[in-house]
Amino acid sequence: MGKYAYSELHEDEIRLLKVSHSADGLATGALKTFKRQSCPKYTTLSYTWGDKSRLWPFRVDGKALLIPESLQPFMDILREEADFKDMWWWIDSICINEDDIIEKSSQVAQMGAVYFYAAETIIWLGPASADSDDAINFLRKLSGRRWKFDREPRGSEAELARKLIASGLREDKYQAKWDAVDSLLLRPWWTRVWTVQELVLSRDVRFYCGSSNMTLRNFSSALYALWLCTPLGSGDFPISKAAYTPAWNRRRIFQWFQENEVRQEKGTTQLPLKLIALVAFVSDHLATDIRDRIYSLLGLASDYALIRPDYHLSAEAVFRQFVLAFIKRYKSLDIVCFAQIFRNLDPHVRNSLPSWVPDWRVNIEPMVTPLMVSQSAGAHIGNLRPLKKASDYSISYSAADSSLPPEDIEDDGTLHCKGVLIDTLEELGTYISGSEENFETTKSSPKSRVPPRNDSRRNEASITHNLAASVMKDICRCLVLDRKDRYLSHPAPIEQYVRDFQRFCSVALSNPAGVDRMFGAWLSSNMSLNIRGHSLEVIVNQAAAAIGVSDVDLFNRDDWDSFLARFRDTTLKMARRLSTTKKGYLAMAPAIAQPEDIICVLHGCSVPLVLRPRTGKATYEFIGECYVDGFMNGEALRNADGTSPQLQDFPIT
Repeated sequence: MGKYAYSELHEDEIRLLKVSHSADGLATGALKTFKRQSCPKYTTLSYTWGDKSRLWPFRVDGKALLIPESLQPFMDILREEADFKDMWWWIDSICINEDDIIEKSSQVAQMGAVYFYAAETIIWLGPASADSDDAINFLRKLSGRRWKFDREPRGSEAELARKLIASGLREDKYQAKWDAVDSLLLRPWWTRVWTVQELVLSRDVRFYCGSSNMTLRNFSSALYALWLCTPLGSGDFPISKAAYTPAWNRRRIFQWFQENEVRQEKGTTQLPLKLIALVAFVSDHLATDIRDRIYSLLGLASDYALIRPDYHLSAEAVFRQFVLAFIKRYKSLDIVCFAQIFRNLDPHVRNSLPSWVPDWRVNIEPMVTPLMVSQSAGAHIGNLRPLKKASDYSISYSAADSSLPPEDIEDDGTLHCKGVLIDTLEELGTYISGSEENFETTKSSPKSRVPPRNDSRRNEASITHNLAASVMKDICRCLVLDRKDRYLSHPAPIEQYVRDFQRFCSVALSNPAGVDRMFGAWLSSNMSLNIRGHSLEVIVNQAAAAIGVSDVDLFNRDDWDSFLARFRDTTLKMARRLSTTKKGYLAMAPAIAQPEDIICVLHGCSVPLVLRPRTGKATYEFIGECYVDGFMNGEALRNADGTSPQLQDFPIT
């Protein structure tokens, strides 16, 4: 049996596969080329390739075609399932000539349409295991239980959750079922980046594990029931977060895409999914070819034309191309801020990219709003917040006002920017890392610290109650990024927040066990932080007499719009540290910032940036975005007399 040779495929064509089984039970296939606009009804397959070195010789038109070994058990399912008889299939590893780079680039560019126009998509999670049938059956049970209670007189979401838990789903007798669901959701399909688009774009989806199956509607309902079975604020999930999070995040992307389609059909405002938000939101997903961290999501993005698949380019070239295309399309530098979190800490690897280019090879835990530039009002980036909050915002950061980035940007490794220097970082407080339950507080590295210039001028007794209260308000604005919600959509209720902040501090100083453990640890490690010539401890104590009393719950994590929730979002999830500058400005700087880093506002960037002067060079390293109190709304670009400050060049490499 010879080797199968693909015929030439034109850009507007696709190949479809028909599978049959010989008398000896072996699967064989026939490939036929069709114009994409006039092809017969077909079904797409979403699956994981597995180890690319493990191949299986599949017979196509009497010739041998090496395909992923993971497809072999699926071919057995095709023989057993009557519904799959005599069907046309589109399966990427068979229908695309992977060895032809030009064809592969062209076919990948239209894969979104291939899945969108398919009659059905089968999601193949893999062969059956000892408990996979139990998992599918229990998910069906969860879905049915959710719909049963939903059909009753509709109460609140909390009431629906109480009904589900009261029905006994969290009792010990179901633990083996939850464990089976956990195992099912830990299968590789859930964390492969290509399968996101394949799920979301398909019009009709059915999950298969072995021969057991369920619809997408039932699965989505079961996942919602699973979430409801977690007592609010307890973190007591019935399955592991590692199993739950990827599935839940896919559900959210699916809901956004469906809502977008509904709005377009009604002729109302489009609800866009932006490419940069999608790439960041699946930041823990894996790809055999790292370029697919971008290419695999083009079919979901409203700005898909930013970049076209080209497998001739290296991964580094694709990453740079993405940044430059974004800057030119949106007249914004905001995309460079993603290089703060997508940053390879290995200096040998990191130096393969300019510091202003996000390194999508890095896997991080996904966040709906990972950065300040991901604010709800940022239509060029946006975020995947809950749909009911999609158009709910009243404010946005605008540090660079209406200024624009450079017109012509050369891909020479240097980002040539103009802007205004705000100041130099002087002292940095502690930052928090880890998880909410298992966290660490870390102070600045002694090697990177310089003595605060005003330590010798510190006069702790000179600060009045009212001045201390004013400083507390400034600190509070920093700690919550001057926003009320984690989607950065509304201004913070600072008068209330500062009273809550004061009570947290006062109680923590007298009784550390009397407040949220993370806040207490943060305050304890930052009490000596020098802020405008006074320690944070003295400021807190002096301010107490001038700030009203608050009755805030010092342990409640359920209220996402509370001071405590905002503090935890900023200091832990966004990894920011309270910092001061040489002129006395207050800031929330990235965890990796150091004394002597500079803060500037660059034309075309909605937030201030931290840059590090490169030793012996007239260039800078990008460190990250920065909240600077008093400089978030164009103030850096306006002098007190109404004139514009002198611009400086900031070449970033």
